[in-house]
Amino acid sequence: MKNPKFSIIMPVYSQPGSNFDRRQTVPRAIRSVLNQQFRDWELICVDDGSQDEMPQILDEWSSKDKRIRVIRQQNMNRAVARNNGMDNATGEWICWLDSDDEYSSHYLRALDKAIKEFPEYKIFNFTSLIYFPDHRSHVREV
Repeated sequence: MKNPKFSIIMPVYSQPGSNFDRRQTVPRAIRSVLNQQFRDWELICVDDGSQDEMPQILDEWSSKDKRIRVIRQQNMNRAVARNNGMDNATGEWICWLDSDDEYSSHYLRALDKAIKEFPEYKIFNFTSLIYFPDHRSHVREV
């Protein structure tokens, strides 16, 4: 089986009743990957010791699409989770997605185009568009 172009690493930690309750945001993040116009990817969700039903939520998503893999670890922090994801990645390129963020549907297509246009580059960083609940938006460099 051919390795994917992109390995998307998403560390996940969810704890109910806290700022880390990701039960609503993780499905949106995963859907944003599933909705990509560029389809050659794998999504590696690294569960960093979630303390709710997040392991079951991740398993349900991975059972729906073979490109989604779940790795579990004790709670060690998202840097360790990202490294664990990288260690298990099979793609040519690594991408990051936080569990409370979403990709636009053309994100990977634009990244693939940039890679082809600038083959001498090894790292790409795109601007992010942030949407606020009151429907304002703000663009910032990340």
